[in-house]
Amino acid sequence: MEQFSYEYFSGANIKLKIKIKREVSKMHSQKYVKLINDFSSQYKWIDFINPKSEIIKELRSSELVVCSPFTTVALMAKYLEKKVIYFSTAKNYFMKKTHENISVVTDEKKLIKIIKKII
Repeated sequence: MEQFSYEYFSGANIKLKIKIKREVSKMHSQKYVKLINDFSSQYKWIDFINPKSEIIKELRSSELVVCSPFTTVALMAKYLEKKVIYFSTAKNYFMKKTHENISVVTDEKKLIKIIKKII
């Protein structure tokens, strides 16, 4: 499978916002902390949202919401009538094509096509 590249979207008017589940602490893997810091500095179009931020405000300003299966955030986005999908590359178990009437995408190329349609 082709490796996902963030360069697919270079030059596009896109802002990727990633909400991490909890604030980074000493308890986190240092590799994880380094990854977040590297992404924050290398990719100016990626923002890490404070875990304590008001998620409804973030959702209202979004054109597309991509969530890990099967988070409540996706249901909130659906309620706000936003375009929303679940995305997972997990291949070790069967996933239905939809969950709670939200599409489940398991292929990076399909995800890229969906994003490109919006941008």
